Amino acid sequence: MLLTVIMVALSAGTGTLGHAAAHDAVVVQSITSTQNSGCYRHVIPAFREETGIAVPVIAVGIRQTLKNARNRKSDYCRLW
Repeated sequence: MLLTVIMVALSAGTGTLGHAAAHDAVVVQSITSTQNSGCYRHVIPAFREETGIAVPVIAVGIRQTLKNARNRKSDYCRLW
């Protein structure tokens, strides 16, 4: 279920997963608390295995996450 949520979120953030697959990676901006929760350690490997798309996560404070999102430094931004 969580894998499906991530795939839908990434689709919304990039337009289509096909677009992301063409680039072999989808960069995710995230606040540190989401990174520290361990969520990505479980979800990203499953997503990579299913799609072949790498998902590097940039985890920083919320202000920097918002700044990076405004500057289009990632394909998807996670604030919670």
